Amino acid sequence: MNSKSILAGLNAPQREAVESSRGAFLVVSGPGSGKTHVIVRRIAHLVNSGIPAWKMIAITFTNKAAEELRKRLGDLLSPEDTKAVWAKTFHATCLAMLRRDADGFESFRKRGLRQDFTVWGERESWAALRQVVKEVPDGDMI
Repeated sequence: MNSKSILAGLNAPQREAVESSRGAFLVVSGPGSGKTHVIVRRIAHLVNSGIPAWKMIAITFTNKAAEELRKRLGDLLSPEDTKAVWAKTFHATCLAMLRRDADGFESFRKRGLRQDFTVWGERESWAALRQVVKEVPDGDMI
């Protein structure tokens, strides 16, 4: 996609955010103000300017918002570039980093954790706790 089409339809503050040559940036504004639009256009602008997509990260709070980022990136970038951009929630980003670098963490190695470890949600945690309580003989609980 060319620069003109990436910038089309942006108002002055949005255009400034998309074209900014500064490094990392944070978009804070009210609902429906175009935050996702700006983030996606900025990433497309940077990729179009020669910065590799794998150097991009867009972090959000919800799975729905992360999915929307990926969908909109897919409309502007090649499938390879879309896949290379990390458009994830905070939790998914941290999990991906832990999995990627698990072999480098001494605490992981000491506990025998591997890159394919699983993170339990509340339901799984409670189920495991109930199982442990069932298996402990009466009187051994504190």
